[in-house]
Order: sequence, then structure tokens, then C-alpha cells
Amino acid sequence: MDPSAHGLALPDLGVENQPGLAALVVEAMCGAHENLAAAQLRSQQSGEGVYAQVWRSLCRDLAKTLSSARYDLQLLKPGHASYRIPVVGDVLLFPWRPAGGHRATEVSFSNSATRSGLWSHPTLPGMLDIAGATTDNDDPVDADGIPPEVFEEARQRHLRVVIIAMTADSQRLRSIEWGEAALESDGHLKWISHEFLFSEKSTSRPADTSPESFNEGAPPPSRVRLREDKTRSDANG
Repeated sequence: MDPSAHGLALPDLGVENQPGLAALVVEAMCGAHENLAAAQLRSQQSGEGVYAQVWRSLCRDLAKTLSSARYDLQLLKPGHASYRIPVVGDVLLFPWRPAGGHRATEVSFSNSATRSGLWSHPTLPGMLDIAGATTDNDDPVDADGIPPEVFEEARQRHLRVVIIAMTADSQRLRSIEWGEAALESDGHLKWISHEFLFSEKSTSRPADTSPESFNEGAPPPSRVRLREDKTRSDANG
């Protein structure tokens, strides 16, 4: 285990059946790894050039897996990036495979404005739960009369960033870990909370949720709803 993560709280995404969500995360990350590792092998190329493109698959595969499980999922397109990031509740889930098989805290994360900007995405006023909202006079209001303080609250709030880091190369998958993270001034990540979801040494995975599977239960409610940006861009983030 990572000594730097020792003693940190476990991630709390504020959702029901978080072990079920963790299992889906592992499923998506493992699937992306296996597909690109197979592509690398078929290419018969030296180096990791083919496998290194796994970053293109991670957000897409995670979003597809969560959507297939009927999860209340929204997608956020950051800047001019060519991918959309899954958002659950008020949590942005960013899957990342650090280059060279390194661990998440060993290399710089903020090598692009898109990544650096993950911590600046605000919640949107129209996505707040305004049920029971009141005016300064404690008079209830409806959706057509949202009090200004609700909008101000939304403007000041930002999505929490949970990094899902996969340590892997085309030969093997070593670990999958996640946690709420902050960005240090030198561009490295600092874990605020932390949990290993998979380790090749312990072959640990999230506990099976049988007999009731994650898809069989009602999906947890979303606290924040993001409208998917339909704009297409070929730029990389």
C-alpha cells in the first residue's frame, strides 16, 4: 500500500451502494486496459505506442459502464477536450493512467490546462435542488422564482474531483486506486481521501454485491445534474 495514503479517510461520494459503484469503476478500467493491451499485442510494435492511447478510452468506457448500470450519470465536456467526463452527484470522476506505469502521486498531473481546470468547474444553478427554497422572508418559491441566494450558492460551489488512477502498462495491470484529490502548486496530486480498488499483489477487488446486484436496485439520486455539451471537438485535453 502507498505509505502516503496511510491514515487517510476512505472516499465518500455521497451515493448509496458505493461498493457497487467501485465495482463498476474497476470493471470499466479493467476493460479499457485489456482492450488496449490486446491492441498493442496485435500491432506487433515495439514500445507502448498503441497502449499509450488508453487515455482515449477511459472516460468513454467508464461512462458507458455506469450508464449501462442505469446510474444517474451526467457528462461534462471540459474546455476543448475530445472527451466527456462522468459526473455523479457533485463528484467529477476523472479516470487517469499516468504515463510510464507510474503511480498517481509520482508524476505531474497538470500537464494541460484542461486537467488543471478540473477543480474550477462550478455547479450550475439550474441543477440545484430548489425544493423548499425560500426567499429572505421565508416565503416558498417555485422554479420560476428562484431566490438570488440560491444562484449565489451555486456560483460559489465547485464539483469535487475524484481521481481514478490506473497503474499499468501493456504487460499487466498493477493497481487501481481512487480518492478525492487536490492539485499541488507543483502540479502533483495530493490525496484527500484514498482507497485501493484493485491490486495485483493482493488481487483485491470490491466485494461482490450479490444476491442483489448493483443494477437491480434503484439508482441513487443525483444532487447535481449537468447538461451534456453537444459541441464536438477534435482537440485533446
